[in-house]
Amino acid sequence: RYVLPRMKFMNKVILMLLVGLFFSPLANADNVVYETEWMPSTDLEFVLNEMNSNRLYPCYVQGQVNGIAIQYQASFCPFPQKMNLFQSRWGMSDDWYIETKKQFEAAGFVEHFHSTFLDLSDSVIHQATWVLSGQ
Repeated sequence: RYVLPRMKFMNKVILMLLVGLFFSPLANADNVVYETEWMPSTDLEFVLNEMNSNRLYPCYVQGQVNGIAIQYQASFCPFPQKMNLFQSRWGMSDDWYIETKKQFEAAGFVEHFHSTFLDLSDSVIHQATWVLSGQ
């Protein structure tokens, strides 16, 4: 019978952190009712319009490079009851993201979700969704 060796305290802490990071999107999940496949930005824009007409918004947007193609995947959630408006952007450079965030926050929006990935030139590409809620 093989018995695993005792883990040192720091190894346990590191393992718990890694497990927590892996499952954090699940613990943070909204009521996701639809997820897209990985697709080009133009296709995601079409899906966004379709989902919006069904009162769904992109609560999570991820990006990746697949070969030479940049692709996006979105999860859609029902509009929260007190949400007045949402804004979602993807494919933003650092400067574009910072400026967009400033503008939306100045207008009262709260960032709901933010993710990044590296493109083929190792530039950071941002995806984010902001929500404006009523009283």
